Amino acid sequence: MSLGKTFNITERHTLRFQWDTYNITNAVRFDVGTISNYLFYSATLGEYSQTLTHPRIMQFGLRYSF
Repeated sequence: MSLGKTFNITERHTLRFQWDTYNITNAVRFDVGTISNYLFYSATLGEYSQTLTHPRIMQFGLRYSF
């Protein structure tokens, strides 16, 4: 998701502010290749050790055009 706003400073100069967000819902996808299924009596049976997705990331940008 991205939001941006452009401000006109003069006729030929502009300033753009932009906000980008990746993985906006912060959804998690687990890596099924890392599921622990060693022993049936283990306390870690069925636990995932890694995810496929990254956490929510936000970045801000400022661009001056002339």
